[in-house]
Amino acid sequence: MQIATSRRYRLGDYEILALPLETNPAWTTHRIIYRGKVIGRQLSVPSLSDCDWYRSNNGIYADRSHTWAAPQHRKVGLGNLKRGRPTREESERRERMLLAEVGA
Repeated sequence: MQIATSRRYRLGDYEILALPLETNPAWTTHRIIYRGKVIGRQLSVPSLSDCDWYRSNNGIYADRSHTWAAPQHRKVGLGNLKRGRPTREESERRERMLLAEVGA
């Protein structure tokens, strides 16, 4: 395993600071700095368009105090489903409904 080293370089108007990851020193985390303020962090090497995107979002992705909630999924049209095998009465009722729809 190779230990990552820290380095600092410029990419356009941005300064990139590559540091070893705290939890795994074989990986580096890249901090994007614009005018002395950290505006973004990412594990992959940032491109100029990545830096522009972080700047357009006002650096909210660099804030570690913010917790990102997972999107809430809602159940659509599944409210009346039961688990398991249907009872004989339910099966017979369903069969009668289907026959009535067909007109038999």
